[in-house]
Amino acid sequence: MLEEIGGNRYRNLVPIEEFDWYEDDGVVGNRVPKGESVKVGQGFRSKGYDKYNWLCTKISIPESFGDENVLGIFDFGVPMGTGNNSNFESLLYVNGKPYQGVDGNHKEVFFNLKETGRELELSFRIWSGLNGGGRPREMTMSIDRAEFGVLDTAADDFYYLAMTALETHELLDENNEYKYYILNQLVEAFRLVDFTNKNSEAYYKSLQTALDYLRDRFKGQGKPGVNVTMLGHTHIDVAWLWRLRHTREKTARSFSTVNRLMEKYPEYIFIQTQPQLYDYLKEDYPDIYEHIKRRVAEGRWEPSGAICGENVTVTSHQVNPS
Repeated sequence: MLEEIGGNRYRNLVPIEEFDWYEDDGVVGNRVPKGESVKVGQGFRSKGYDKYNWLCTKISIPESFGDENVLGIFDFGVPMGTGNNSNFESLLYVNGKPYQGVDGNHKEVFFNLKETGRELELSFRIWSGLNGGGRPREMTMSIDRAEFGVLDTAADDFYYLAMTALETHELLDENNEYKYYILNQLVEAFRLVDFTNKNSEAYYKSLQTALDYLRDRFKGQGKPGVNVTMLGHTHIDVAWLWRLRHTREKTARSFSTVNRLMEKYPEYIFIQTQPQLYDYLKEDYPDIYEHIKRRVAEGRWEPSGAICGENVTVTSHQVNPS
């Protein structure tokens, strides 16, 4: 039932039927497809090893979608949990500007229509990846899904809260006092979901009711006085199983994605401890670098430096990225 709800989080979906597929020379920071394109659609497959291409299309967002939670869903056949150098990744440009990384862990792209307008030119600069080391072998990408629509926030919030609760139940020891409390509350919440009228207004209204129920039952559970603070972070190896140009491109994909997360989640805080990456970004993608400077000024992005000695002594301080 949870998987079914997960699949119903998106409403008013419109398929993207056609793309232009271009070759690319792999120059760091390249923003313009070159040469003649080939028309491709869903189901298209490509193989490559350290190969760059472009996948381009245009979409028009209907006024009926409103301005909030409009998103694209892009599945290029890359499994979840990837993100090093062993699968296809891409940097999405919207109307010519770097916007967000799209890969196995980031298949949703929320469009800021106040920034972009409703006529969107989508250009994915796709990198085939390497293969994680060892003997070179070609990786495969495929256009498995390309759609845009609107996220239903109640369905989305219920899906992730219920999934987290279920995973917690499965992890807890049989003798833990909360194990069956969690399961019982999930059973009651799912009874509130109107599965007989799937994808109707009654269905989505019932998901909001179920969400309110779960939030109320899980509020304040556990040991009192425990506060958990989490910061976002990505560690990007500069000299690793790839070349420096791969590091520079990965930085752009990762940091642009952080900016989009901050746009959607005002409480999101991020720390990045590799000054060299900022230097690369300032040279290759000055527009992404300007976004970071604004986030630093907001107090939400902390660029820090660290020195580790023989005794694992670490010092850190905030720096001015200008």
